[in-house]
Amino acid sequence: MAGKSCCIAIRLYRSGPVPVIDTNQFAIPGIGMNKRHLIWVAFTAVSLACAFIAYSFFPKAFPIVSVDISMTRELAIENALDLSQEHGWGPARPQRDAASFETNIPVKTFVELEAGGIDGFARLLEDPIFSPYTWRVRLFSEGEINETTVLFRPDGRPYGFVERIAEDEERPNVGPDVAKRTVEVAASGIWDIDLAGLELMESGQDEKPNGRIDHRFVYESFRPDLGDGRLQVRARVSGDRISMVMPSIRVPESFTRRYQEMRSANNSISTIGQVGMFFLLIISGIGFYQLSRRGQLIWRPAIVAAGLIALLQIAASLNTLPLAWLSYDTSDSSSVFLIQNALSSILASLSLGLILTLSFIAAEGLSRLAFPDHPQFWQIWSRQAAPTKSVAARTGMGYLLVPINLVFVISFYFFTQNLGGWWNPSDTLVSPDSLAHFVPWLTPFALSLQAGFWEECLFRAVPIASAALLGQRYGHRGLFITVAFIVQILIFGAGHANYPAQPAYARVVELVVPSIIFGLLYLRYGLLPAIIMHFVFDIVLMGLPIFYTTGPGVWFDRSMLSLIALFPIIIILLRRYQARAWSDLPSTHRNSGWQPSTAVSREPSITPPTQASDHWPTILIPALVVFCIIAIPVAYWLNAESRTETPSIEITRNEALEVGRSTLEERSIETKPGALEMVSVSGVDGYVGMFLWQTAGEDTYKKLLGNWLQSPRYFVRFALFKGDVADRAEEWGVTVRGDGTVINVRHRLPETASGVDLSEEEARSMAYAALYREMQVSPTSMRELSVTPTKQPSRTDWSFTFADLKFEPLPKGERRYAVRIAGDEIVSATRFIHIPEDWRREQQSKATTMGIVMTLVQVVTLCLNFGGAIVGIIAWSRGKFSIYHFLVVAISLLVFGLLGEANGFPMLTAGFSTAQPFVNQVWNTVAFTLIQNLIPAVLTGLTAGMIVFWRRNSSGAESTRLMVTAVLVGLASVCIGALLFLQDLPGPRLSAVFGAGFALPFAAPITQWIVNFIAISVRYLLIFGIANYVSKDWTRWKIPTLAGLFLIGGFAMNSGGGSDLTTWVTSASLSGVTAMLGYWLLIRRDLATVPIIVATTICWSVMANLDQPYPGAVIGHSVAALIVAAMAWIWFNALRKNT
Repeated sequence: MAGKSCCIAIRLYRSGPVPVIDTNQFAIPGIGMNKRHLIWVAFTAVSLACAFIAYSFFPKAFPIVSVDISMTRELAIENALDLSQEHGWGPARPQRDAASFETNIPVKTFVELEAGGIDGFARLLEDPIFSPYTWRVRLFSEGEINETTVLFRPDGRPYGFVERIAEDEERPNVGPDVAKRTVEVAASGIWDIDLAGLELMESGQDEKPNGRIDHRFVYESFRPDLGDGRLQVRARVSGDRISMVMPSIRVPESFTRRYQEMRSANNSISTIGQVGMFFLLIISGIGFYQLSRRGQLIWRPAIVAAGLIALLQIAASLNTLPLAWLSYDTSDSSSVFLIQNALSSILASLSLGLILTLSFIAAEGLSRLAFPDHPQFWQIWSRQAAPTKSVAARTGMGYLLVPINLVFVISFYFFTQNLGGWWNPSDTLVSPDSLAHFVPWLTPFALSLQAGFWEECLFRAVPIASAALLGQRYGHRGLFITVAFIVQILIFGAGHANYPAQPAYARVVELVVPSIIFGLLYLRYGLLPAIIMHFVFDIVLMGLPIFYTTGPGVWFDRSMLSLIALFPIIIILLRRYQARAWSDLPSTHRNSGWQPSTAVSREPSITPPTQASDHWPTILIPALVVFCIIAIPVAYWLNAESRTETPSIEITRNEALEVGRSTLEERSIETKPGALEMVSVSGVDGYVGMFLWQTAGEDTYKKLLGNWLQSPRYFVRFALFKGDVADRAEEWGVTVRGDGTVINVRHRLPETASGVDLSEEEARSMAYAALYREMQVSPTSMRELSVTPTKQPSRTDWSFTFADLKFEPLPKGERRYAVRIAGDEIVSATRFIHIPEDWRREQQSKATTMGIVMTLVQVVTLCLNFGGAIVGIIAWSRGKFSIYHFLVVAISLLVFGLLGEANGFPMLTAGFSTAQPFVNQVWNTVAFTLIQNLIPAVLTGLTAGMIVFWRRNSSGAESTRLMVTAVLVGLASVCIGALLFLQDLPGPRLSAVFGAGFALPFAAPITQWIVNFIAISVRYLLIFGIANYVSKDWTRWKIPTLAGLFLIGGFAMNSGGGSDLTTWVTSASLSGVTAMLGYWLLIRRDLATVPIIVATTICWSVMANLDQPYPGAVIGHSVAALIVAAMAWIWFNALRKNT
């Protein structure tokens, strides 16, 4: 189909350029004017008929579920407040509330695919206990743990609730029988749930640190209509207070894994689309360069359009804040939460804006060169072009094709679902959440505009126009366009394949015809009709919930959406009113009439280096030498004192694998044939380590390291990736210490595995025996805290938690043991540190604050990376660019980055899910790894190629003196940076052990340090080059330049700081100071010294922390230091040579 349509596209193109004088650009040779009008009348009639068909048959083609939502958002919140006050749930006076109408997606997917289909799911709407659709109302207060979530059915009946009670809140304890009666009374009296018809399947308890006992109950009912699913009612009693009643359907693990396997195919196809999209962006970059080189770059309107869409995305993201409060963590302040959301939106939209700008510039520019008879895109709505027959016809064509496309989509879904057995998830046309936004019409408008504008530019214009230009150059224009036409169909379809649909290629097939229509429209008439059709089509579908949902003010939102959808036509009519008559499109407003600016000379115009405006201080080197002689020992001592001794990994990855194998053999455990053996490595648990460090002190931390706090270790995993996906859930794992001793053996069983139903006493006896056997802990040395049974289809699993009584209590937290039993098998026995809830919340608050800071860092870094690359492309087009430096830096970064990823591939595969095919996961990993390494390599290379021509202010000093001074400045910088260790750090400083899990452990630090050296050096060259430009080679604005370096140095050059804000601020300040001093003392005199300074700091980091955290680490770090030093020397000389 695609090939035939492409042939039609070529014939359309070869039929000749679009006539300049034409009533509506829909003329057919040999047909008179009246007949052309009749064609438009017929076209309009067909479109209107299709609109009627689409409106009438839409609910029949799509799996639409009819839900009667009689409760409004306001009523849900009001009823939730009344219930919470009546029963004393949650805060006495909650400061905030949030509500959402939600769908239980896992249950819906399970029922539609394996338990009755869409009809079976629709029957659940009448179920007396479970409802797949609910209103969820959250009542909470900032800073308080205690909060309540109340759920209602769509018709307003109470459905369930969960109250979160702090673990240290005092409540009287009751026995299991009393707790059970409390649940049954509440379920019947408040929630209208008769538990007599359900069987009590699970009953357990959990003792909190303050002695309060929480009881847990699970009632279950077997329902033939749910297949392997189970109807459940979960309940909890905290002390003497009921804190949860929640109906649910337990989705079987076997289905979840089958669904993950199904979705893996969707994601793999989607990855193909994303890789294709990435290469289209590369083509856009090449087009940007060619347009700039020819003086044919039109960038201002592209930036305006991209900026508008990016701003709309920020507004759309902030528009959902009323719903975002449902995920708000009350440990954070509300202001921090709002700032975090705003900054995240800005960062995402900034990245999007850069991509949009590149796409728009390339799409318009390449189209202008490839299709001279198309109207100039950026002039389409001008006073001269908009009131013309050509533009009006293109606009009308875009609108009239929307109903036709809708009919195709409706027909496609109808036939594939009813005749082909394809699956698409059901949905409701009513969405109360769409009215919960501040401005309900804004979100569908913003998303539709982005999709319609950007996707047509990137997926249609860039490949087709590029192919037309290449074909024109090589004499096969039609062939090139045909290939590009097919490629855009495949990329566009694959890019949308991650939607939940089956078969996996359903979306690819569905989008073939729309892609053909969009492509043909672009080929014949340009971007305008394709963008209008795409935009209006999307806004119709995305805006449907607003038109089907009732609520206050909804008519205004419907009117705004309608007005926005008609905006292009309104513009045309306004221009027509201003012009008083329709006219023909002037030739000056066609692409052929655009006149490029005077081409910029491609010959490099290099300004000879000037001497520094101030002399080289004779005291500089002696002063630096004296400073370093004094400071280096102090810095080395501070560095050594701040580091925490950690047990090293003494065995290799292969030796750990042998230990894992032998351990299973000793226990007479046989893995399944074909099981893969995977090894990963883990360091000390930083979160638990920081808790012990802060609350118990360094001595206790060291005492617990290696037992309660696990030291660096291997995890040997035996898992199967072939065969039945449900059976593949079974895995064996052996945790091995760095010295080769075994910590524990874990066995993961599928839910469906058969076993026995032990009584609680039998299970408890097994748990005691396991702890004594594995850890020599007797029952008298511990106190039982919780026991939790879990009823599986063919066995009962048990989980026990015990508090340690053998050792001295910790200042905060508690030593605990955990045992898990599956049937009559011990599947794990571990010890761990329980962290109090208040400390966790405090750390969460700090982490959120640090997240805001790191978002600001990412914004600065993003601007530097993309800004440098954009300026680099422009410099390249003007001949002021070193292709040699670009290639060397880009290829080096890409090669060493990919080598590092390939070396660490065993660690990546060790975390693969057995629910997804191994090959699919490999493909997704390789594809994204390639993209993640190629993007920074190209951006950094573009910056490096430009930087060569920025090095203009040479000091005139000889190379040896510069190198010596640079080394001394680098040493001085690390000495200043070591002042960070004068303050108390939030946690221990640990050596990295990740390399132990690599294929070649010694090579891990080599690739890491080389990549870091190249990336950091180029970033610093860019920053200090900007400083030279701002200060005009240190002849003006000296104080503002240093102040800017302090700020940028703190954000972009700060490599330390950890997760504590105070530590980060100190580290950032020291980085800013070293940036200022380094620039003032040396770098302003010669940018070529930057690689030497960076290499010195890296070599210091390597040598000052040189130890053997794992076999091969010392060799790797030493070789890395030598290679970095050699690269710095070569780079220094190359920059000096290319002055």
